[in-house]
Amino acid sequence: MSSPFTFTVTSAGSDWVKREYIRPGRRTRSSFVKLYELSEIVGSSGTGTLFLGLDDGERGLNLTTDDWKQDRRIWDLVYNGILHSVANGAEINKLAIQMLHLDQTPALDLARRPPEPNDG
Repeated sequence: MSSPFTFTVTSAGSDWVKREYIRPGRRTRSSFVKLYELSEIVGSSGTGTLFLGLDDGERGLNLTTDDWKQDRRIWDLVYNGILHSVANGAEINKLAIQMLHLDQTPALDLARRPPEPNDG
């Protein structure tokens, strides 16, 4: 349960995203992940809400899809980091693939195909 005076701030840089929980007069809690070093992307659902969890091997951040997409500029940075990480071998579950429409991304199909043998 949070106080009515508690608020959240999501910020992002070119290769990270951070979520802060701020309550005046109290210590601020925060969590961040490195977007281009993600090791796991997990989609989940609960109470009629979809969640997207990102883990970079050291830290994790799990937010609702509405929270992730609240600011389009931040979401663009997060999505690009997810694409990069998946192309570099990050684990991703089926629900996250569906939520992010990654099954419709041709570049990721190419990354998962075995290399063609050389003809000569």
